[in-house]
Amino acid sequence: MRIHIVQPMMSLQKAPTALSRVLQPVQNTAYLLAALVPEGHEVKVTDEYVAPVDPENDDSDLVGITFVTGFAPRAYDLARRFRARGAKVVLGGPHVTLLPGEAARHADAIVLGEADETFPRLIDDLEKGKLQPLYRAEHPPDPALIPPSRHDLVDRSKFYISRTLQASRGCPFKCEYCTLPGFYGAGYRPRPVAQVIEEVESLGYRPGDPPIVFWDDNIVGNHRWSKQFFRELAPLKIKWMAQSTITLAEDAELARLAGESGCVGVFCGLESFSEASLSGVRKSFNRVRDYKHKLEVLHGNGISVTAGIVFGFDQDTPDIFDISVEAAEDIALDGASIGVLIPYPGTPVYERLNREGRIVTRDWGLYDGEHVVFRPRGMTPEQLDLGMRRARKNFYSLRSIARRLYRSRTALPVSIAANVAYSIVARNGLESPGIPAADGPEQGRPGVDDVDRCRVSLPVFDGWAPDARTR
Repeated sequence: MRIHIVQPMMSLQKAPTALSRVLQPVQNTAYLLAALVPEGHEVKVTDEYVAPVDPENDDSDLVGITFVTGFAPRAYDLARRFRARGAKVVLGGPHVTLLPGEAARHADAIVLGEADETFPRLIDDLEKGKLQPLYRAEHPPDPALIPPSRHDLVDRSKFYISRTLQASRGCPFKCEYCTLPGFYGAGYRPRPVAQVIEEVESLGYRPGDPPIVFWDDNIVGNHRWSKQFFRELAPLKIKWMAQSTITLAEDAELARLAGESGCVGVFCGLESFSEASLSGVRKSFNRVRDYKHKLEVLHGNGISVTAGIVFGFDQDTPDIFDISVEAAEDIALDGASIGVLIPYPGTPVYERLNREGRIVTRDWGLYDGEHVVFRPRGMTPEQLDLGMRRARKNFYSLRSIARRLYRSRTALPVSIAANVAYSIVARNGLESPGIPAADGPEQGRPGVDDVDRCRVSLPVFDGWAPDARTR
């Protein structure tokens, strides 16, 4: 059987440039799904970020599409076209798991939650002519059974950062805007260290290559495991990057081991420079007053920090934009991804905004961090939109870049390249797309019925970790 795994883009109108590809590593999820395909089948992966998808001239028997909310319209369009050609289409990923009723209308089958056990079973059922409409993980997969990704399917000529892999899944925290608890369940589940090290060795990293990226949600979700992993990673002499909470800097030994193992950068969800805003979304473990010291700890170990900064929390007021840029410069923040709050369906933030009648639109294609899809409490939608763009422009001005990186002086080749690339991308996105019009009753609001009435009860996992002291 011919199997095609597709990673869609948000829309064809947002086609990537050569520069923006520098900022986007290989998205590991599709290649991990390919590793779940049983032997005896042909499998290929297409990432629309670097290659076109042509459903009308594709001869695949089964097409799997995985996506988050902002990609849903494109995923559904591709599914329609593949099905019209005669292929069976299975949809999965966070959006499908959180809105299964909606997704089921666009597919022959849907997969809820992690697909390690269900995707191979789905393929077997299809071969036998017994494909079911819904496949759901009843328990979390054993981390020791997670296979290495299909790195042999990656076209490295199309990516600057072409080596990515997953060392762990989940996160011990439950931030109210995050989709992870709804997708993975509670807890943090790292793979056995020896298996991850073996997969890293298989990547053929050489000195001077771009960093390896660990496609984890939180590389330090369990400090004991992370320390062991960093100790065994150090002899490989690689450079690497990952997502992490700022708790990495709370443990001096952990930060030192990360630096010694080759970590040159982490993406941390600082989210806000307002203690009240962080507390309002259950992220009070981020303490704004400690940001500067924690960045000094990480910089001291050769680790640069790119932060996620979000505007639009209920406690945010119009002065938050200038306050944030000034604070980011003061703490020598190396880089940032700046956008407006995305109230992903199925999260507590969405439920609260929906209950209060503050969701403006359910056009999922606008759930991208660029559009204001809800009515903020402390300012107008227009103030939020324009303030975010002003903050982004100011953060990536040459003055701010020079000031921040002069103070940081950490992993400068990586930081300078990323800041220059981001500054160009940021300038291209200065013009506001406008505030979405409110959905009306005459509009076929995609997903509205499912948000309110079509829930599928999912198991909540207690999680797994080799040490109960998760962080």
